[in-house]
Amino acid sequence: MVLLLATFVVAAAAPTEGPEGRLSGALAEAFRDTHDLPRLVSRQPRFTTGAQVVIEVDDSFDPHALGAVEGVIEATVPGLVQLRLPVGQLARLAALAGVRHVREPAFASPTSTTSEGHATVGTPAWNDAGWTGEGVRVAVVDVGFQGYAALTGSELPIEVTTDLERGAPDTSAHGVAVAEVLTDAAPGVALSLHSFATDVEFTEVLLSLLDTDVQVVNASIGFDNVWSADGSSGPSRAVDALAEAGVIVTVAAGNEALRYRTGELRAVGNGQVLLAGHAATLLRAPGGRARASLRWDEPFDAAALDLDLVVQNASDGSECGNSSAPQDGDDPPREAVDVSGCEETVVALIRAAPGIDPARITGWLYSPGGIEPVSVTGGLSLSLPGDAAGAFTVGAWLPEDGELAAYSSRGPTDDGRIKPDVVAPSDVSTVSWGPEAFEGSSAATPHAAALAALWVEAEGGAGSPEGFRSWAHGRASEGGSPGADPAWGWGALAAGEAPDPSCACGAGGNAAPPALAWLAAALYRRRSR
Repeated sequence: MVLLLATFVVAAAAPTEGPEGRLSGALAEAFRDTHDLPRLVSRQPRFTTGAQVVIEVDDSFDPHALGAVEGVIEATVPGLVQLRLPVGQLARLAALAGVRHVREPAFASPTSTTSEGHATVGTPAWNDAGWTGEGVRVAVVDVGFQGYAALTGSELPIEVTTDLERGAPDTSAHGVAVAEVLTDAAPGVALSLHSFATDVEFTEVLLSLLDTDVQVVNASIGFDNVWSADGSSGPSRAVDALAEAGVIVTVAAGNEALRYRTGELRAVGNGQVLLAGHAATLLRAPGGRARASLRWDEPFDAAALDLDLVVQNASDGSECGNSSAPQDGDDPPREAVDVSGCEETVVALIRAAPGIDPARITGWLYSPGGIEPVSVTGGLSLSLPGDAAGAFTVGAWLPEDGELAAYSSRGPTDDGRIKPDVVAPSDVSTVSWGPEAFEGSSAATPHAAALAALWVEAEGGAGSPEGFRSWAHGRASEGGSPGADPAWGWGALAAGEAPDPSCACGAGGNAAPPALAWLAAALYRRRSR
């Protein structure tokens, strides 16, 4: 299905089949508040000027049916359409035939935080030997590139190609800092910058790169607790499609280790559900905005355990928000709360419908504002698409301390694979962010992308993702337990001895020919059904 960017405004008959049940999380609450404007303004202020939503559709969906709804199509990929529309149109949209769910987009956040890190990795020795990434095409996919033009010809290459039509690229310099770190060690690359904000836009960008000759892609971003971390999400499948086409994709592991409580769910009566043996989890709500999401280990779009997430003010137990989307066999196993007007500290509770027993099911409770330290579990905290099999996933470490960054997300993936692949330096300097101010796995990841560009150049432009992965794993400096582990991966990123350009013998590693882009795209579409 292909939908072109369009505007459509047509009246339609009222929906007839309980469409509210297809609305996820805060959208359902906003829909209920539509007829009480003061309540909507106080609890869901971001919806008062309209809603940005994603519809998940099946094969029976007719795109022409969108003519019955007032709104604007912003992006499309197989099975998903992103729109912007008035809140009052949500029910009409949800009632369209073929629409399975209506949700908010998953917004990527910079996994943040020049680069001194390259000396730790060892790439200057490669530069001294003449390797600069010359002729290697590298794409930086990120949420913001504010001020990049002022740095071209100095911190960035003099010629930079851009694709900045998606998202709001002028609201952040995050992607500029990423590009600075990358080109510090690989100044000869052909660089392109691609902006996005949502999961649909991210997937659209990655799939569009299948039609280019890009060889390395860097994504220092992450989506958190939206889908299962087993490689099955749309963004993760898009990463795999690029990898299958022969592109090395370096992805941030995330900075979420201190924002998760993960463990077994267990019902204890009266609708109460324990998570990791606890009935309540203390969350931080900066500025009174309480944000939390609960995900559990059932197949996506086939959840049958009907669980709810409730947020209460810590001082008196008064409710300030809840998410109670139905799960009756064809729904996502997820609830999400995002409300304003709460106290600075809130309590998250999990409730179950009568007769529901989630025994031996794992739950993930996540809050971007942070979880009180006593409740943090640390592991199983990967940002997506760091779970993708084709991703070269990078965590953050602090070379001066010799320690893994406490916030660096840990694996394994939900299906038991070791991630991250390696860790790389954080707390580095860039012009756009300042001295030693760029931190997190966002800063770590472009160190790996730079080394990948040098490696591809040394391999004559024919290096494969698996070849680079094997080569990098073999050179990594062990940092955690012996062998690979879900905190350090295979160890700290290390360039090792630079190959001699005069011998044309390459850097070593597998240089298998890439798959055809059309085949990779076809595989993505097959998996998206």
